Amino acid sequence: MSRFVSLLVVLVLVVLLPACTTESLNPDVDLTKAAEANAKLGVGYMNQGNYELAMTKLTKALKFDEDNLHANHYMGELYRRLGETKKAEEYFQRALDLSKNDPQLLNNYGVFLCELNRYEEAEGYFDRVLKDPLYSGKARVYENLGLCAKLKGNLAEAEKHFDRALRMDPQLAKSLLSLAQLKFDQRNQISAYSYFQDFSKISKQNSESLWLGLLLEKGRGDRGKMASYALRLKQQFPHSKEAELLTKMEARTKNNKSRK
Repeated sequence: MSRFVSLLVVLVLVVLLPACTTESLNPDVDLTKAAEANAKLGVGYMNQGNYELAMTKLTKALKFDEDNLHANHYMGELYRRLGETKKAEEYFQRALDLSKNDPQLLNNYGVFLCELNRYEEAEGYFDRVLKDPLYSGKARVYENLGLCAKLKGNLAEAEKHFDRALRMDPQLAKSLLSLAQLKFDQRNQISAYSYFQDFSKISKQNSESLWLGLLLEKGRGDRGKMASYALRLKQQFPHSKEAELLTKMEARTKNNKSRK
């Protein structure tokens, strides 16, 4: 009886396996459309911060079509966000081989290069996007140019780019916060506070903005708001460099009080 059951199981497997193989090679499946659909799902998950599902969908897209422009582009962007530089470069280059004039790709690759301190190369890609008369996202390109100039240490150039970006789109959070920081460093408290308020209306606070808000309120003498920003910084970003700066500032304040 047991031999009969074993034989039956083998026969069932022999019948099922070809059926599975046939399904995976279904000629009715449009591989190009399947790749594109999975690439769109992948970038959607990536922008939500769900990198694991994004990786799954983009990998699937590339299995359907390894030459899909968007799948290669988004995979490069995903690896950039994950900090895997070598893999990001590989996928960005594949995408650029497939399309040398896609403005979103050129912009994202410029950001990637800027983060690697390859400033001149990055600016070259941003300039190519700005020369596209049909591209509607030029405000963000100017914002990226500003962020790149800021990293490079050219603060005057950074300020110029941020100003231009905000003239085109007043709702750019990174430009607003960057200008608030630049004006604060220039001791222009009024402008710094104005940009910071505009930023706070449209964006969630991060460790940098909470620290800047604390410093601005310190200058204004509002201890209540200072305490509020300090508490949020400690609770939400306890391991940030700004939280470390706060700890040092509090220690200095305590020492100064003990000396009096």
